[in-house]
Amino acid sequence: MNNKPAAQVREDEFELRYFYHLLRARWRWFLLTFVLLCAAGFLYMKLTLPVYQSTASVIVEDSKSGAGDIEDFLSSDLFGSNLNLPTEIGILRSRSVFEETIRRLGLDVQYWSTNRVTPFPLYPKSPLHADFDTIVPEFREQTFKVLTLEGGRYELEVEYEGDKLPSYRFAKTLKYGENVKTEYFSFTLNDVSEGRLQPDRSYAFKVRSINRLVAEMLENYTAQPLEKDANIVQLTYRDVIPARALDVLNTISEAYIDRDMRDKAQVASLTLRFVDEQLKTTGSDLGDTERKLQAFKERNKTVDLSEQSRSVLERVNELDVERVKTSIELASAKQLYDYVTKYDDLTPLAPTALGIPDPLLVQLVTECQSMQTKR
Repeated sequence: MNNKPAAQVREDEFELRYFYHLLRARWRWFLLTFVLLCAAGFLYMKLTLPVYQSTASVIVEDSKSGAGDIEDFLSSDLFGSNLNLPTEIGILRSRSVFEETIRRLGLDVQYWSTNRVTPFPLYPKSPLHADFDTIVPEFREQTFKVLTLEGGRYELEVEYEGDKLPSYRFAKTLKYGENVKTEYFSFTLNDVSEGRLQPDRSYAFKVRSINRLVAEMLENYTAQPLEKDANIVQLTYRDVIPARALDVLNTISEAYIDRDMRDKAQVASLTLRFVDEQLKTTGSDLGDTERKLQAFKERNKTVDLSEQSRSVLERVNELDVERVKTSIELASAKQLYDYVTKYDDLTPLAPTALGIPDPLLVQLVTECQSMQTKR
């Protein structure tokens, strides 16, 4: 048992008594503070849009390096196996994938309803649709305000105040479908509500800066392995509109898969084109060899060769095979040399290493392809 000293008990009673008298004397202030905090919380809940999170999973299969040799090709293992999960996550976070997502979903022009205190984003459908012909970079991220009127008309207002252009304000009453053309932008605003657009309603839209939009999307996006040794990448995206969060993740996954298919198709096309060229040359060489052998048999009037002659003939055939293989290797090396000398910046995809006998050179080509994919 823990018994407190009498002096400490009296001190605790004094503190409680002091607090009680303080609360009784100033209860109005405590009550007012409580009411104000409740009101602030209520306003925050009303004015702040909730944020939703969507989750998706992508299975990353073994990436194919394309660095096999002729034996790999003949054994139907044209592409080696090389799973590089960090590289694939980098691709899933790449700018090209996000730009493709923005293009497919039409996120470069965004619309809001401004009929209440907090503007509410309109997605996937908006009663208004702006088709832009031109717009200068300075007017991207500027707010175009629209007030709907009767008779198929609307008021448009946009204002620019910055240091890159002189101050500018445009305000005019226009008709839907009428071209709006100034020195800074040109577009047509259409009513796509199918007669449901009411007058005296306020809307706004922006042409987004791709750089800023990609940066905003990356802030709300994560891509990480589901588990330490798993080849599954978990994607999450946060947005105030749940449908847009879902569409963004689905479109990112589709763009990633389409990119992977294009890369594999390009490597396979380069490889098969090289093989087709070599098959033509090899077929021609084999035809010449068969004709020479037939001419030799007819000239010497023999069909059955002696063991010594057969051994010599087999050796000749082996040398022919070695010659053909060497010619293929030489063609592969020449193709790689032409690629390096022609493309100083290495922008196009590196050619296949099929037929190159040097393991170090094959490794360098594979690393080059990997770095190109990462870039």
